[in-house]
Amino acid sequence: MSDQDQPPPPGPPEPPEPPDYGSGPFTPGPEQPPEPIGSGPFTPAVPQPYQQPYQVPRARPTNGMAIASLIMGITGFTCLPALGSILALIFGYIGKGQVARSQGAQDGRGMALAGIVMGWIGLILTLVVAGLILASVVAVVESDAADNIVDEFERGFNEGLLETVDEATAGCTPIEQYPNMGVSHIGPSEAASVSYNSDPPTSGPHFEVPAETGFYTTPVEPQTLVHNLEHGQVVIWYSPDAEQRVVDQLEFLTSQEPLATVATPYENVPEGSAFVLTAWRHSQACDLPSQEVFDAFRRRLQGQGPEPITPPFEG
Repeated sequence: MSDQDQPPPPGPPEPPEPPDYGSGPFTPGPEQPPEPIGSGPFTPAVPQPYQQPYQVPRARPTNGMAIASLIMGITGFTCLPALGSILALIFGYIGKGQVARSQGAQDGRGMALAGIVMGWIGLILTLVVAGLILASVVAVVESDAADNIVDEFERGFNEGLLETVDEATAGCTPIEQYPNMGVSHIGPSEAASVSYNSDPPTSGPHFEVPAETGFYTTPVEPQTLVHNLEHGQVVIWYSPDAEQRVVDQLEFLTSQEPLATVATPYENVPEGSAFVLTAWRHSQACDLPSQEVFDAFRRRLQGQGPEPITPPFEG
């Protein structure tokens, strides 16, 4: 048998025909009885929690001591450096403790801490500044004390060098008295036209403003010093060529009566003398400073001018 005469191989089986549900009569199945109530296991209902309505949380009050501490801390840097810083520390520590004990009912711990920090910083800065000021004051006082010690030493030294001798031994002339030339006031333009009856002058026309009392190292105008004589003051006219020891002693003698004595360099001191003592209408030239001579001159003539605003010498 040839290959052409053989039958073809069988194909896949054909699917069965679907049943015709509507083709036969309906036959109901057996009826199932209903399940009785309560025959199954009981599962109790779980109660749901009560849901509160949403409320906005209330802000916690801020502790008053904490607020006061912050304010005082700021004040400590401005108008109350020491007191403000101390109060900031006190209020800060009190407020910090109150906030901690409130168990969350109060706020303000940060304010209290800020006040405490600023209080310490302000207090430390205040102490530093006060220390610097105190150190400066102490330095000035010590410097003044040292200067006073030096001045007292110099005065004692000069006083020790003063001669306590009479007029003749000190090379002094007798006290001379001159006629009164009046007390009129003149201006600077009239000074050259005035001629005095003594040299240095002891009375006469003078400028309106007297010189400040004290010891001068530069010359003062004679017309100015005549006004000092009118007020009862003593004027010492010393030679610019006088020995330094003599000048130092004259400065010391001037300091004994600082409100009643003026000393100035003067070119026309008589030859053979180192200085001239003058009061109103009186003069005395000397070669050596003598405490005895000075005291006698002051005791007799100080405070004796026409306008005696200077008190008499009581030494």
